[in-house]
This record gives sequence, structure tokens and C-alpha cells, in this order.
Amino acid sequence: MTIDIDPQAIGGLLPWTTLLTIAGASGAIVWMMRRASTFSLTPRATYGIALRVALWSLLGGRLLHVIDHIGFYADVPFQAFYLWNGGQSLWGALIVGAGGALWHAKRSGADLRAFAHDLTLVGLTVVVAGRLGDFLAGERLGTGTSLPWAMTYANERSASFGVGGAHPVALYEALLAAALLVVLVRFRHRLETKWPGSTIDIAFAGLAAGRFLIGFVTVNDTTWGLDFSQWLALIVLAAIGLYAFRGSAWSRMLGARTKTKEHTPGETR
Repeated sequence: MTIDIDPQAIGGLLPWTTLLTIAGASGAIVWMMRRASTFSLTPRATYGIALRVALWSLLGGRLLHVIDHIGFYADVPFQAFYLWNGGQSLWGALIVGAGGALWHAKRSGADLRAFAHDLTLVGLTVVVAGRLGDFLAGERLGTGTSLPWAMTYANERSASFGVGGAHPVALYEALLAAALLVVLVRFRHRLETKWPGSTIDIAFAGLAAGRFLIGFVTVNDTTWGLDFSQWLALIVLAAIGLYAFRGSAWSRMLGARTKTKEHTPGETR
């Protein structure tokens, strides 16, 4: 399959990635504002949180991008602040953005469980939009392949021009986020009944597992056989696993204490 479109949309004004990410983020803000009463917030308070989260996501994405390419930025440190020139780390945007969103929501007195659920859904939607932009522009370079869905970019302004048939990594990540979105919407009530408040954990775990696998067909520098994104994916999976284990152990401990208290020796029932 061949894509021959200009990676710059609207007559070269904006890259496809930026345009679709802005469109996805704008839709996300509108959705959260319309759902504000569900979180025990006002639309205005929700809008304020959204603007702060956008800034957190931008800074977090840039920070991890700089860390990932520290060799380059060590020589030109001031370029780390040139947000208009260079990349963003999806992990940085998601982790810092989600953390900032929940922190601001808590300070505003929001119902965190309801807020986190909708935040997860709109966050995945923005990921889908942004990765589709990357796919159109050829930003995410995959390893060469002869599979039927191998992508070739014919526009000379594309980052993947002249590479030949390669894995459409950005499309893989868009489909991954879309699949998680469908699962979380389709099985929302079942998940909330069995694992209350688990939506954001499931989304991060799914993204981590999927991006770890996709990393093996992505062109990136590696350390001990894994690239930076894959190492971050493992850290995310470990953190979620530890959180789930400690939560389960704490629940069991509380249950044991309650049972012991109820059956104190010598106490008449």
C-alpha cells in the first residue's frame, strides 16, 4: 500500500499529527464539559482542569522525549525548550497528563472514579487521533516487511520517504488504542462491578503490553535489546501489577482483621 499525501495539512499550515491531535483534544474537552455534573464539577471547573492537563501533557511528553534523546540534547541543551521543533513522548504525555488531571480533579472535589473513567476514554480517543495523524504523515518508522499491509510513503516530504515497504507502526498503535476503547465501553458495567475504578489501570496495562510488542517492529535505538518506549512499558506494567497486588493484599488484611475482631475469644455472639 502506498500513501502519497503531503505530511503538512491545510496547505502546509499544520502537520497531520498536530491537526488531528488538536481535533481529538478539542472533542475530549467538549465531552468532559458536557459530563461535568457526573463528576460533581461545573463545566467551567472542568474546562480549567482540561487546560492545565493539556499543559502537563505537553511538558511531560517533551521531558521524556528529551530523556530518550539525551545524547542529542546534551550538545544543544537549549533546543530542549523548543517545543515547536522536535518530538513528544506518548508515555510522557499520558503518564504526566493523567497524573495532573487526577490531581487537579481531586483538588476541585470531583468524583475521582467517574472522572478517571471518562478521562481514560477521551484519552484513548486522543491517542487514536494523534496516531492516525502520524500514520498519514509517515512519522512512526517501522522495520521493513513484505506483508500485504506494508506501507510505502511516496511523498518526498514524508519522514518515511524512500524507506520502502515497512510496518505501519502508527496505525498499529491507533488500532491498539481503538480496541481498548471499544472493550472499555462495551464491558464497562461488568468491569466496574468486578473491579471498581479499574478502567484507567486496564487502559495503561493494555497500552503497555501492546506498545511493548509493537516496539519489536519499530525503528529506534535500543538498550539491552529494548527501546526506550519498551522499557517504559515494562515499568508501567510493573507499577500496575504492584498496585493491584498491594490493593488485594490490603483488602485481605482488612478482611482478616475484621473477622478476628468479630470472633474475639470469650465474646458472646
